[in-house]
Parts: sequence; structure tokens; C-alpha cells
Amino acid sequence: MKKITAALLILATMVGLSFILFAPAYGQEGVATVAPTQQTEDAPALAAQNTPISSISRGALLKYASADIETQTINGIEMSVSNFRVNGSLFEVNICFAAPDNREWMVGEGFVQTDSNKILLLGSKSLEISRNLNNGIGQITIISDGNINVEKTNYSVPNYRCDTLQFVMGAGAMQFPATISLTIKNIHAFPQGCTTEEAAQSLLDEKNLGIKIACTETGSNGLSGVEIEILEKPQGMSEEQAQQYISEARREAITIDGPWVFEGTVTGAGNP
Repeated sequence: MKKITAALLILATMVGLSFILFAPAYGQEGVATVAPTQQTEDAPALAAQNTPISSISRGALLKYASADIETQTINGIEMSVSNFRVNGSLFEVNICFAAPDNREWMVGEGFVQTDSNKILLLGSKSLEISRNLNNGIGQITIISDGNINVEKTNYSVPNYRCDTLQFVMGAGAMQFPATISLTIKNIHAFPQGCTTEEAAQSLLDEKNLGIKIACTETGSNGLSGVEIEILEKPQGMSEEQAQQYISEARREAITIDGPWVFEGTVTGAGNP
């Protein structure tokens, strides 16, 4: 069967730092902490809401918020935002979300809408990442002024991430005071070699598509990736159709769709 080389080549040295210091938005494909908490469970799935609640994402964001905090839960993922502001040529907003597990989750596609302009997400600067490691130890990574501080605890911590999202503002894109709508379309997890393909295979099996794949991790000269081979497919299914089903399963394995929609007001440059 034909082999597919997944477009997932990653600089090994970038695995930790690139997603901490600057996380680019992946629209085509697809935390300075609150003091370490003793809370060991992610917040329960709630109905979509904007009212202030006691929550993981809201509690994490309090450290970075100098304005009101909006909180929503969509598809089981709780997300909070605050500090809508203009910083030079950038529109910025602080955001925290409760991750569903301890993989490296990040905001995927997003945009802001002003009265007359729709501006796509440029990328993000990480503030804080909290992960409950598989051995029951907590790890909290704090990023401030280019410094990275990794703290480990001997107890569980909730999984969450906080970032500053950034959007490039064109000339005349915003007239003050401005009401801005922020839409986060999805979040996704950083692919983890053949672990992602195993999850994709489970999804293919659940849908009874008759597709079986094999995964081989590849890498050389600091680059890593995966090679996927189609082992089985229904006789009447084309290679292209099978590849499409595999791509959809891979996306589903690492993506949670929203949208999460928030609204804020900016009264002038630099104002939250």
C-alpha cells in the first residue's frame, strides 16, 4: 500500500521552547500561575456561559487580569479571557483554558471582528502552562520577560494553559471606543508521534471504515516526523478517499472545536 508522510516535521529542539515562547496559529491543518493549587480535578463540563464562576481557567487568569473576566464552557472545554487591548500595531487579549488532559494543548484558529474588519489570529505568547504528569507529579511552567521557570510539585495540579493572543491591526482597523468580538474556533494538541496515529486508528475503527494504518516514527538531523502506511481499505475505496478519512481522523484525535465567542471594549490604545 502507498505510504503517506505526515506533514509534521518538527525541530527537536523546538518541541519545548517554540510552543512556550511563541505559538503560531495553525489555521489550515490542522501560565504565570495562581499559586499551585491542590485541586486535582478539571472543572466539570458546564453549559455555555459568560457569567463569572469559580473555575480552573478563571482562577488561572486572575493573575493576568486587570479587567473583567469572561468565562465560557463549550464542548467540555472551559475558557476565560480578559484585558482586550491595543499594543502598538497589535491587538492583544489574555486567555486561559482548562486542558482535557496533560498533552500540550494550544489555541488553534481564531479571529477578532471589529465593526468593519475581520482579523485572523497571528500567534500567541505563552504565560503559563500547568500539566499533571503521568507519574502524579505536577509541572508548572511560567514565562515572564523571556525567562522560563519550571516548577515541579509532589502533588497533582490541574491541566491548563494561559497565553496572550496577538492579532495584527491594519491602519484604520479600529476606531475608539471599539467593541470587539473574539472567536476561538478550536484548540489542538501538539502531535505526539505515533501516539496520535493510534488515536486516529481508534476513531477509524469506531466509524467502521475498514481502514487499517501502520505508523513509523522518522527523524534525522534534528527533525522528527511520522510515516503512515495504509495496510487495509475496502476494495471500492480509492487511495485518495482513504487518505482523506485518515486526515480527518488525525485532526479529530488532536482537535476540539468550539467556537468560544467573547466580547470586549477597547477605549484607546494600551487600555485593557
